[in-house]
This record gives sequence, structure tokens and C-alpha cells, in this order.
Amino acid sequence: MNTNLSPEQIEVFAQRAQDYFRRGFNCSQSVVAACAPLFGVDEELALRLSASFGGGIGRMRSVCGAASGMFILEGLASGSAVEGDAQAKMTNYTRVRNLAASFQQQHGSLICAELLGLTPPPSPSPSPSSYPAAPASPTASASPSVSPTASASPSVTSSPTVSSSTSPNSKKLPCVQMVANAVRIFLSSLENN
Repeated sequence: MNTNLSPEQIEVFAQRAQDYFRRGFNCSQSVVAACAPLFGVDEELALRLSASFGGGIGRMRSVCGAASGMFILEGLASGSAVEGDAQAKMTNYTRVRNLAASFQQQHGSLICAELLGLTPPPSPSPSPSSYPAAPASPTASASPSVSPTASASPSVTSSPTVSSSTSPNSKKLPCVQMVANAVRIFLSSLENN
């Protein structure tokens, strides 16, 4: 993989991520698919691999999908497939923490709900139940029912700021900028290591 990308080349990849997002792919998919060719990963695999991480992981508004996309890419860049390779694991974890710190420094948080302004930053430790759930989908009734003994999910709320990436509001979401920044952060980190 070529890690000597010029700033202009990095911008091409950042633009590709924005293009994926504007076409309706989620934030994680946009970041991973934009950079997948650098790793010899085909588009369909990249999109499927990263599909579940959008909307703060399954629209739970947890860890930002753009950040998760960076972490998936870092796995491709520095992750180990060798059993028991503790050094490679620690190298990868350190690189992921550095990416997370860079993203948080630029955006103020790693948490989707906070980035979208759905809730003030929690203190001292976030609880997944403290964030609004994603709006119910029109096909929610087709989903299997949950038993009354299952843990309750957070209340479902709707916000004019939060919408799918194919809605007219998607151009107003900070996500389109975050996917580009995630690509910039990731590709710049490759050059620095």
C-alpha cells in the first residue's frame, strides 16, 4: 500500500467519502469504501463490512460511524492475523487510540449523539440509555417482537437534525464533513508512521 500520498491525493479520498455519503451510504461505509482500494478491498465488501457501524453503531448514537470507519481501516493497515501476536495487537490499539484522539480533538467527541447535538456531553461516564434512539423505521413492524422481560430500550425520539443520509437534511448534517475529516486523519496518520 502506498502511504506517501500528497495532500491533493488525500483530498481526492476525502471527496470520495463525501460522495459516498451523499449517495446514501452511512458514515462508516463512506469512510471505508473511499479508502478500500488502497488495501485491495473491493467496494461491495467494504460497504458490507462497515454497514453496521453507521449512526453511531446501528443508529444507537454511540461511537461515531466515521470514527469507526477509521478504526476498521486501521485494522486493515496494522491489524494482525497472526495468533498470539501481542506486539502487533498493542501497536494496532495504540494507533486506534491516536486516531480517536485526533478525531475527538477536531470534533469535540467520539459519540454520535453529542456530535449531532442530540444531548450535552455526559459526565463522567456515558450510558447508552442516556442517548435518544434513532427514529423508528417504517419497516419496524416487520421486526421480530421483543419479549417483555428483555431490557427496555431508550425512548424513540425524532429530531429534525437527524435524518438518513438520503434525505434533504443530509447536506446540513455535520456527518458529510466528518467523513471527509476521518479520511484525512486516517491517511495522514499513515504518512506519520
